[in-house]
Amino acid sequence: MSDEKFTPGPWHLCDVGDYNDFGGNSRVILSEPWGGDNPYRLAVVHTRVDNEESEANATLMAASPDLYVALQNALSHIEYIHDKYQVTGADNAALSQPYYALKKARGEA
Repeated sequence: MSDEKFTPGPWHLCDVGDYNDFGGNSRVILSEPWGGDNPYRLAVVHTRVDNEESEANATLMAASPDLYVALQNALSHIEYIHDKYQVTGADNAALSQPYYALKKARGEA
């Protein structure tokens, strides 16, 4: 990842109550430590015990760097197939959607 300005992964999702953010009722997303023992706090997701959507949002955010790399790799393979077999028409969406998603993740869209 060279053009990305975001914190590289992996990111980790802490358990509810590990930090006192919002009275311990939140999930904190941390990066790997940068040359020390203390990880960098990236985000705090306020949750409720019974809120599956908040939990899913926090999990998705923590997986973002892994998903970004996986999409980059998949796009490379799609480009290879696209070029090798000279795909045209509706199949071009297979290229445009990942390109746009990666641009959006970099803040370019």
